[in-house]
Amino acid sequence: MLFRSLVKTEPDRPGPAARFGNAVHRLAELHLTGTALSDADVLRVCHDENVRESQHDSVLRTWRTFHDWFAGSSHGQAPADLHAEVALCFDPQTGAARVLGTGIGREYEKHGKRPNEIAGTADLVIVMSDRVLVYDWKTGSSPLARYRWQLRGLGCMAARAYARPEASWFAVKVGEGACEELAEYMDREDLEGAELEMCRVWSESTAALPVLRPGPHCSDGYCRARKTCTAFTAWRER
Repeated sequence: MLFRSLVKTEPDRPGPAARFGNAVHRLAELHLTGTALSDADVLRVCHDENVRESQHDSVLRTWRTFHDWFAGSSHGQAPADLHAEVALCFDPQTGAARVLGTGIGREYEKHGKRPNEIAGTADLVIVMSDRVLVYDWKTGSSPLARYRWQLRGLGCMAARAYARPEASWFAVKVGEGACEELAEYMDREDLEGAELEMCRVWSESTAALPVLRPGPHCSDGYCRARKTCTAFTAWRER
């Protein structure tokens, strides 16, 4: 998989777990951009993200855990050059990276992503004098090591976009009572390696596609071939 997660699209109909995660991400974004949140605000976000009512208390507990973890960690004491929900683009043909926007969700094409670019979103980027710090919040049960290649890609794109020679990334699993963290420092050589890997994956993804056929799978919540699948287009337009 490696950097496949950098080019995937969001599901059209996210399930309960995805809606739960979306709510936690939205709360983190609001907090990091200076919005003070009451319990009533948390519940409003739950309604906006269509979170099941039975999960509202869990979202509230998870949010409180994140708030306390960030405030009490060294991350919360970082300099003020902080950017939440940063959409990044990388051009494998030129090696250039750029910031597409902040707070735009995953609608990359709508905001100017070019066909030859790889896009991904960092939940938080802190720009230091000598490096960027890149964060991704996780609310699922998957081990954090699974996301290492995704974070390496985001770290590389952020370092290139903000013209910094180094990066550090942090994958943070946010639970109801604790936060688990996986981190890695990337020097110039690591950044070059991540860039080469993104170029390789992009090259593979633009190779000839297999013949796609419609079937029951077209109604699934997420499919990797969705953006280029004529079968899915036909199913959606029925």
